[in-house]
Amino acid sequence: MKVVKEFPVSNQVFMKHIKESIQYDLDNNSATKMKAIEGVEYLKEMSNRIGSKGKVRVKISTLNNNHYEAEFFGNEGVTKISYEIEPTDEERILVTYREEFMEKTKIKKMNYKLMYWLYKRKNMKRIHTFLDAIEQHLLKENSNG
Repeated sequence: MKVVKEFPVSNQVFMKHIKESIQYDLDNNSATKMKAIEGVEYLKEMSNRIGSKGKVRVKISTLNNNHYEAEFFGNEGVTKISYEIEPTDEERILVTYREEFMEKTKIKKMNYKLMYWLYKRKNMKRIHTFLDAIEQHLLKENSNG
């Protein structure tokens, strides 16, 4: 899935938020102190779409001023998310959010393709709601300081 959204903030403001969110996640899911940098891996407890909890291994694949990508390794496969940031001017950016699931087995791959079409609209709405929440948080944070 791919969603492109314009944000009325600078590239620095957006990436600062992403890096702070990653660091918060690391601090809450790791027994040892880790820094949010490329290549870091940690375990995280997450719920799947039907509510079952389990541990996934998270790997930060890319983290720089214009791109963040992470992989979540679970029992069913790997979910990859990424944010690519393209500045349109000093105070506006275009963010391309991508989310991709890669299944472990052929049968699961066929099942995912079917389920993808059934849940596409719901997933798009979830992603838009998530990106809108980030935007509102950034606007509130910028107005406060």
